[in-house]
Amino acid sequence: VKQLVNQVLSRGNSPEVDNPYLLRYAYHLDKKHALTLGFGLELVGIDEKEGGNVNRSLLDLRVGYMRYFEVAKNLDLGIGADLVLQRHLTRSQLIQTGGFSDSTVINTNAINNLLGGGLRANITYNITPVISVGTEANMYYLTGLDKTELTVSTFDSFSGELRSFSENTDEANVTRMQMQMPVVLFFILRL
Repeated sequence: VKQLVNQVLSRGNSPEVDNPYLLRYAYHLDKKHALTLGFGLELVGIDEKEGGNVNRSLLDLRVGYMRYFEVAKNLDLGIGADLVLQRHLTRSQLIQTGGFSDSTVINTNAINNLLGGGLRANITYNITPVISVGTEANMYYLTGLDKTELTVSTFDSFSGELRSFSENTDEANVTRMQMQMPVVLFFILRL
């Protein structure tokens, strides 16, 4: 709750918010029931001057059902359940040049695929029948596969000839309980 208050009172200087579902859609079956969709996509590319780069893509998708309760005039509480899919991919390349010695290229691919579900609650204040602000909290149980692929190639600096090559793949089953507290204010426009 402290982060939410800081976000509201910070006048635009708030820290980065970690809520992957910034594009949300709700299809209201009636005033109290809705089918919901949340989508997030983040693409990050970092090129370092010293021979390295990192590319990251994060895809987050959720589909769910919400039940709304009127707590007070213009104030609604929503409680629901979601199915969640997360696919996070990070690729990096580091090039180390040794001057007159060998050069090394290190490539890393980290893939994290998770599937699960859980509960979500939100609270919404209706400013007008069309415009609202709200926040949410969720708790998801996710399970899936975490896979890391590492390749190391060593080249002769003069001829460019490959001197050595090694490859390693590591896989692990992942189970995670993820909880996000209300640190985001959503501006909601009903069409």
